[in-house]
Amino acid sequence: MVELTKEAPREVRPGATRTRIVDAATMLFWRQGYHPVSTDAICRAAGINKGSLYFVFPAKADILLACLKAVAETEWAEIEAIYAEPGLDLETRFRTHMEWFAESQRSLKARSGAVLG
Repeated sequence: MVELTKEAPREVRPGATRTRIVDAATMLFWRQGYHPVSTDAICRAAGINKGSLYFVFPAKADILLACLKAVAETEWAEIEAIYAEPGLDLETRFRTHMEWFAESQRSLKARSGAVLG
């Protein structure tokens, strides 16, 4: 006779899955563009199945919007920090902002092989 055991329920962490999808899709979109990237490729890169992807994002366009929002929020926080630095005059703040921008473009190119603009 086969004895059934009750397994502990798996911990569901939709936030972690969402982050994995957004991180993977962001890199794929930067490297290949939007149209060439399939949802299968995003699933492979994120290490998830298609059901998990569609549970979090109903459509590929929703993934793109989440990627753009994540990048914009991160960059905006970094820019705000530059302008919030106490004791800096406007010229220094602007120069620091431009240096940050140049470095972010170099870093993006090194990571993904592409830059904006």
